[in-house]
Amino acid sequence: MLVSVETPEETVLVTKSGPDLIVSVSTPDETARVRAPLAMLAEVVNSYDGDSFGLAGAVSALRSSPGKLVYVKDSENEVNIFIWQRRAVLHCIRDIASTTLAVRKAWAILSGGDRPMMRLCCLSLSYGRQFNAGTMDIFKFLDTCRELNLDGVSVHIRNLNGTDKPHLKEVRRRCLDLGLTMACFCVSTRFGGPEDTHPAEIAKAREAMEVGMFLGAPLLRVFVGRVPDGDDYEASFQRGVRGLRKTAELGAEFGMPVALQNHSGLTSTGDEMVRFKKEIDHPNFTLLLDTGHFTGRKGPNGPVNPEHDYDDYYDSIAKVALLAQFVRAKLYDLDDEGREQWIDYDKVFNILRGVHFNGFISLVYEGKEDQATAIPRGNRFLRSYLTV
Repeated sequence: MLVSVETPEETVLVTKSGPDLIVSVSTPDETARVRAPLAMLAEVVNSYDGDSFGLAGAVSALRSSPGKLVYVKDSENEVNIFIWQRRAVLHCIRDIASTTLAVRKAWAILSGGDRPMMRLCCLSLSYGRQFNAGTMDIFKFLDTCRELNLDGVSVHIRNLNGTDKPHLKEVRRRCLDLGLTMACFCVSTRFGGPEDTHPAEIAKAREAMEVGMFLGAPLLRVFVGRVPDGDDYEASFQRGVRGLRKTAELGAEFGMPVALQNHSGLTSTGDEMVRFKKEIDHPNFTLLLDTGHFTGRKGPNGPVNPEHDYDDYYDSIAKVALLAQFVRAKLYDLDDEGREQWIDYDKVFNILRGVHFNGFISLVYEGKEDQATAIPRGNRFLRSYLTV
């Protein structure tokens, strides 16, 4: 057996039989097996043009139409994987998070990419108290990140000294001189409230896009917000969908992808994040995973649902990790070694490796300890996961 990957939803088994590879995908209800020559694993298919089948029908479809592209659906009618006999065995659909974890991990192993290259940066808001006290500005923040041997920085627009071009040129040049990547640019928006507030929120996003692109950031982080007091949840959710879609459309004009971060409110669970991704349905819209702000986790600064526990919390992380292109690693209460007390980062990084996450991890410190002593320990702690 070459690969065996199992999740609660499905099992993927890959075995070798002579010159062929046999892939078996099983759910509690169905199993499908496909045989393909090993030499035909050259590339992953990124689009489809075929008919839909249940898992049981995939095999007969491929046998009757060699080379035909087939996408497979699970018992709940969610698209999970593509199977194309002539070019690739597995392709994980990034915008569906129902049962793709095992498939994506299996493909990562088969393609030789089972050790993703994650990089580490720091969010400027981690030094919020120092910014507020006037003891740190954007240039000292950049210098501090270089001293910590970070790979990049994530900057909130409020931590700049301004948005005039001369200042932005200095910031961009300092990043270059220090060898720091501008990994993500951030703005705080709210789209769950009355629709007449949306133009002002989109204007904030527009300014942040212009600044972020000038600084070389590949991604703009946004929020959707919460349900206003006394308002209807579904109405607020749909306002969020419309506001975020407009922001994504605007970002497409600029060439700036827009990433929604889970941050309590309307994004308190992984299911809500996945639902936003599906309903917005725009190629310029993506997700940003915040490891702190899901229900089920104990400790500070997170949404509370008494019916949810840590199993729900890690399940939300797993669902969003499949879709995320940036991760924020929250740190609240660190021991002497820098290990976080409220989040099991062994489990979090196993999830990230399992979905073959290949991007930036942003250190975000929100604890009470002096930032000057806590963040270096947290940096060493998170870096240990990236050098395994």
